[in-house]
Amino acid sequence: MAYVIAVCGSGGKTTLVKNLAKKYANENKKVCITTTTHMWYDDDVKKCFTLGANIKVAGEKAIKPGKINYIANLNIEKELITPLESNDYRSICDKFDYVIVEADGSRSMPLKIPKQDKEPVIPHDVNEIIIVVGMESVGREIGAVCHRFDEFYGNDNYLDENNIRPETIVSEELIDGFVEHYYYEPLKKQHSEAKITVYKNYFNNNVNHVVAKINKIAIVLLAAGFSKRFGSNKLMIDAKEYISDKNINKLKHSYKLYELMIDKLIDAKNIIINNFKNNKDYRDLQVDIIVVSQYEEILNDKNYNDKVIMLNNTKAVLGMSESIKLAINYYRDSINNDELDAMVFVNADMPYLPASELASFVYNSILNKNSISAMCSDEVKNPAYFEKEYFDEILKINGDKGPRELLEKYFKYLYRYYISEKYLIDIDENGK
Repeated sequence: MAYVIAVCGSGGKTTLVKNLAKKYANENKKVCITTTTHMWYDDDVKKCFTLGANIKVAGEKAIKPGKINYIANLNIEKELITPLESNDYRSICDKFDYVIVEADGSRSMPLKIPKQDKEPVIPHDVNEIIIVVGMESVGREIGAVCHRFDEFYGNDNYLDENNIRPETIVSEELIDGFVEHYYYEPLKKQHSEAKITVYKNYFNNNVNHVVAKINKIAIVLLAAGFSKRFGSNKLMIDAKEYISDKNINKLKHSYKLYELMIDKLIDAKNIIINNFKNNKDYRDLQVDIIVVSQYEEILNDKNYNDKVIMLNNTKAVLGMSESIKLAINYYRDSINNDELDAMVFVNADMPYLPASELASFVYNSILNKNSISAMCSDEVKNPAYFEKEYFDEILKINGDKGPRELLEKYFKYLYRYYISEKYLIDIDENGK
């Protein structure tokens, strides 16, 4: 009979499931991965997938020591593997040494409040339950990083008693309380015989989660648009009219939107470098700031000499894609492309986005394993991060689409950095 491990919670379940499977396969055990909710039907799954209905006739060719098998049902339209029938689940428990079950869903968010009596979906006769929590949530607003927070806020005693509001900043102490109340205590009551542990996923300190080391990145401000929806050149508006930051309001001179955004990128760069200063792998990370524009006032602004690289987009009429191509080709034309490992694209009309959040997004994008990422609220948005393996594909994009179509194409591989919608509103959405 298999030793059954159920992995639940948030912030890195699938990666942990795969790592556990590799560990036991390396010990020459027969290992099966399945789910009681759903998992992406990704390349790892496709290599060794068996449809649940076929497990009864699977022979030694498919099931053997040292090999990982994915066995589940399949929703090919949504590219998901889905739960087995109960008889098929019992069958795999008879055939394997280890059955590792992804038993929860969290929309890739680092924290989650489960629906009691419905989540997580723990299988019968479970031997071990691992509760995963994403420590990347520390220091960020809980309303932006916790799945189902909006559903519970206002009608949950634990949140009320602990005065946890959407803007509450996540601490490790808060996480410990969350895990204890929403996961550990209920699971211990329901599965008293199972071993229950908590796995704090510090992927930013785990080199096993890094696909390739990033030595140099460029953060690109896309500031060449025509402001057609806004009605005038929004890059030149006084940004003090759109933000409430007290320090900015004290400025005597006007503070144009493009200045605000360039300063945000420079501040974010400094935060990123500071965050990596004690990381032996990334303490020498180089960060370039690129500003792509068609406007002479921006391109010739002497305040940014030696601080940013200004690129003149003479083809802005062809759409945002030309600004993106110009940034990529700047390195290909003048510098060995291998020296640039990733690019981050930021729209120039997002005055509400804090430099600290942009820095956190870049920091976590560099350190997670996905190589492509984007900020998200209810949907995927900009800023977006791409490692160099995507550059050739980005160069094929035309018009005003930007990189969104690639984010949609590779959605199941996307690291989604959840953030409050209020930070992603652009000037067009919140114009005067």
